[in-house]
Amino acid sequence: MMQNPIKILLIADDLTHIQQIRRLLADSTRATQAHAPAYEVLHSDRLAMAIAYLNTIHFDLIILSVGLADGAERLAEIQAYSGDTPVIVVGEAADDGRWAIRQGVQDFLARPLLTPAMLNRTIGFVRERQMLAATAVPYRLLVENNADGIVVVSKQGIVLFANAAAAHILQQEPETLIGEKFSLPLPRKDTAEFNVVREDAQPTAIEMRLVETDWQGERVYLASLRDITSHQRAKIAMREKAAELEVRNIALDEFAHTMAHQVQGLLSQMVGYASYLEMQYGRALDEEFATVVSRIVQSGHKMNNVISELLLLASMRGSDVTVEPLHMQRVVAEVLKRLRYQIEQSEVEIVLPESWPVALGHGSWIEEVWVNYLSNGIKYGGDPPRLEFGSTLTPDGMARFWVRDNGIGIPDIDQKLLFKPHTRLGPKQIRGEGLGLSIVRRLVARCGGEVGVESQEGCGSLFWFSLPLADGVDTAVDNHDST
Repeated sequence: MMQNPIKILLIADDLTHIQQIRRLLADSTRATQAHAPAYEVLHSDRLAMAIAYLNTIHFDLIILSVGLADGAERLAEIQAYSGDTPVIVVGEAADDGRWAIRQGVQDFLARPLLTPAMLNRTIGFVRERQMLAATAVPYRLLVENNADGIVVVSKQGIVLFANAAAAHILQQEPETLIGEKFSLPLPRKDTAEFNVVREDAQPTAIEMRLVETDWQGERVYLASLRDITSHQRAKIAMREKAAELEVRNIALDEFAHTMAHQVQGLLSQMVGYASYLEMQYGRALDEEFATVVSRIVQSGHKMNNVISELLLLASMRGSDVTVEPLHMQRVVAEVLKRLRYQIEQSEVEIVLPESWPVALGHGSWIEEVWVNYLSNGIKYGGDPPRLEFGSTLTPDGMARFWVRDNGIGIPDIDQKLLFKPHTRLGPKQIRGEGLGLSIVRRLVARCGGEVGVESQEGCGSLFWFSLPLADGVDTAVDNHDST
């Protein structure tokens, strides 16, 4: 007999989480074939769309994927519109999910530990619980056959009922449990975990969820038991693996820094010798040889920029970043020194503002942001390029810093891709160097700001980034202050 498909609303901010859960649902259906109903899934990565679905469509189940920080808030927003529709929350492995249980969800699952079988089984449990609440006729049969251990305990702590799954978890026969004192302590909270040693001396982790309900005319405790030993072992293994990887990453970072600095030292010598040849003997060299020397110097500077950005990318692995008031004129002056060779070769015109606002940021990182913006402006500006620097204060307490070029502009369709990895600004035949705008976005975000671009084809481009204004500091610093 064909079963009606289970209508599921899948809600997640991250599209990769949506794809993962959809894939698990599809795999679980294929694995169980005729033993489980099909899933009819709608998904939403925006809260407004999810609410619109809930207002117009009846769903059998909601799966909500959340992070560590916003889980309780997002769940409350969805529950305001979900009515009686059961909710399963999918969260991080570091989250025990007790807050979700307290807010009335049917189950909490850790995203890294999800498998098709686990997801399919959990949905089955939720559907069974939903049917238990809807009808009393098949109630006892469903409880007895539930894969979760179900134990009914009186207010005095005496077992009134235990299904086969509970007897298996507790390694006792159901008839020996009934009428006896419940062997596990009843938790004060909704959910608790216990470590017990079975008769075979194997340690077992048991999760208990407790609710009050009516049973044959009296108020009782309904305890739901689940053997989570394999789940706990997987979490321990993941923690051990994470610690091992962290040690390896530290060693790799140290090795990368050592090698990068050695390469930079050798590179500086190479560029120095080539620059010496160019300055001392440039006029005496024939045209072909002079071109070769010039390209050695140019490529050396570009390679040095690439190594610097690789080192910068490695430094971003740290969990903490110190932000402080920035003297932006000094930061930009240092950038102009670093790109002196590129500036001289391109004959670029650079226009600086009279003053800069004082914002909060990490100096070396913001310097790299300007290096990317300035070098791109030189490469993709006009002929000759003209770059105008400036800043604007915004109503939300941010300072927006920008550089405007006189290039050919960027099509709207390409602007959305600029700050994503492996995206090149210009035509494919133009070769670039460095790690580019994707790192710029990450650097600025770590400092509490945003990045963006404003451009029209034929009218040049304006690249900007924002930083929080510094409190208690003058909002502007004269560009002619001594450095």
